[in-house]
Amino acid sequence: MNLQRLTSALSILLNGCGSILTSDQPADQIYWLEPQDLASRSTVPTSASRLSLILTVIPGLDTDRILIKGPGPLMSHYAGARWADNLPDVVESLIERSLESTGLFSQAGGDSTESDIDLEVREFFAVALSLGSAPTIRVQLAGIVECGAKSGVLDARAANIASDNRLNAIVDAFQRTLGEVLSELATQLQRHCYDGI
Repeated sequence: MNLQRLTSALSILLNGCGSILTSDQPADQIYWLEPQDLASRSTVPTSASRLSLILTVIPGLDTDRILIKGPGPLMSHYAGARWADNLPDVVESLIERSLESTGLFSQAGGDSTESDIDLEVREFFAVALSLGSAPTIRVQLAGIVECGAKSGVLDARAANIASDNRLNAIVDAFQRTLGEVLSELATQLQRHCYDGI
């Protein structure tokens, strides 16, 4: 008798948990960002400096979610949408590949000089001024660089309004804004590390 009650109770529990164990929600959409091709830049040195990058993010940005800030102080994320990996890993890879495309920097050795870059991602989110409006995408990288005896402060930032409030348009605006920031970062690095040599 007790075994029959236990079996019935387990059956009820498992049937009741069916909606928890399976989901009718669609799978998250994964969004990809491309590095900036900076190969057209004029390169001064005959061999690249070895690139050493340390990247951190401010609290709240260590996620694979596509973040939206606002209206007001509210921080949230777009439902069903993710970056290909956690933001620090995505941005670090994009910076390294973009800087390598300049010919000024290499992760695979390069010449005897080393460029130590310490960056923090301070902004990487959409900003909504009102519900339903197209957001402004904001990206900022800030930090320092040491290349041999030279050093300098880095601060590359950009903002662009998405063409509308659809997720594809928002990701396109992230790509455009990130491209501007990476291009500015490369300009600042060239000025700090190579100008005047």
